[in-house]
Amino acid sequence: MLEASLPGTRPPAPRQERALKQSSSRGPRWSLALVFVVVTVVYECCPIKGVGDLFWSLPTVFSVIREGNADLNEYQDAFHYYPGAVEVIDGKYRNFFPVGSALLALGPIWVFNGGVNLVAPVAEHFPKLNKGVSNWKKNFARVGNIDASFFFTTEMVLASLFMGLAAVFIQLMASELLPWRWALVVTGVFAFCSSVWSTATRDLGQHGPSVLMLSIALWLLVRARRVPSSAAWAGLFVGLSYVMRPTNSLSVIVLSLLVAIRYRRFFLAYCGMGLLVAATFFAYNWSVYSAILPPYFQAGRIAPQSGALMAEALAGNLVSPARGLFIYSPIFLLSLYGLFLELRDKSHRVEAAAFGLILVLHWLTVSSFPHWWAGHSYGPRYMTDMTPYLCYFLVPVVDRLRMAASSPRPVWRRGFVLTFVLLAGLSVFTHLRGATSSAVVNWNGLPLDVDTHPSRLWDFGDIAFLRGLSKP
Repeated sequence: MLEASLPGTRPPAPRQERALKQSSSRGPRWSLALVFVVVTVVYECCPIKGVGDLFWSLPTVFSVIREGNADLNEYQDAFHYYPGAVEVIDGKYRNFFPVGSALLALGPIWVFNGGVNLVAPVAEHFPKLNKGVSNWKKNFARVGNIDASFFFTTEMVLASLFMGLAAVFIQLMASELLPWRWALVVTGVFAFCSSVWSTATRDLGQHGPSVLMLSIALWLLVRARRVPSSAAWAGLFVGLSYVMRPTNSLSVIVLSLLVAIRYRRFFLAYCGMGLLVAATFFAYNWSVYSAILPPYFQAGRIAPQSGALMAEALAGNLVSPARGLFIYSPIFLLSLYGLFLELRDKSHRVEAAAFGLILVLHWLTVSSFPHWWAGHSYGPRYMTDMTPYLCYFLVPVVDRLRMAASSPRPVWRRGFVLTFVLLAGLSVFTHLRGATSSAVVNWNGLPLDVDTHPSRLWDFGDIAFLRGLSKP
């Protein structure tokens, strides 16, 4: 990896600063715009739309804009679409799942809806535009017999935009450590070789917003090697990552310790940013639940399993043919090599240990869920949130790839490049299938429901991403 000095709490000396600028070509701004456009367009063109747990996030946003409240009382006649995701608090119906996705979608939806209202008078003179405007206004106002497909499509569009933005921050992170053209390799893995493509972009669930917040936080922490004050701003996004998904409490704890060790001068500012998020979140929860945490965030939802079941879950989240991280994203096998390289580098060892610890703790946590396979989903859904960290550990691997490309030893060069390309190609294939084929999604229920027959999770004769190719 192209190294930047880690001066602790002091800014780099002028000579060091010049060296950092020379060694870290972060690329032109148009390259970031290109990343966003290309990644988002590819995501938007994929036909599969997820039916996630957070179906009621968009209706919650609509309710806030329309009526100024976050309850779903006006949608009671439509609860049959997803009754399990609604809870009753003091006579008011609310979305049971985390409010983070709705919070993230509120701004874009408010702006878009305002724009629709502005152009509506003009749209009357343009039939095609008027049709789109009328469709939006009709579905925005409808509360009874809602059009579920409208919500699925809108979710997918928003999720794709958010993940396109996350790809930009991964590019920024990698460009801090690699020449920007080589950083594109890391960004490409993030965008097309992971569950970001096949899961986080298919609906407005918890994973996409979680990945976005962690990607921004990771970029700021890597940038802090060059601009230490960036560590303070990371507190805002680390805190928001918890609002998006409670398992990110692990990142909150470990990254806070990292900042306390590496950037003590900015630790209070970091905590201030995080407390701003926490105070707002806790105040909202108290106003709704009379508790600082909603039921979904309670630790009791994690139920430690017996030794045999836990061992199966631990193995399953890595190598199950239905949910294994290294089966669906074999490129992340190289992240293990990257972790090894980072731990050997004294200047990056603390960060490597912190990010690696988060990966291990997350793996242990999601493996403690009785439903460790994440119900009806595709690939390693529960590991999606860890994609930014896994991509961080690919940075030193890509740097080795860069050196291999100019190595005078042809065997080393060809072998390393070929291995990387092969693993990346297999990863693209599996997630392309998840984003474009209904057959792979239907695997969960055919021929038997995976939730009632979890032995299917280990059936190498019926692998989900091969559905529609090798088996009807």
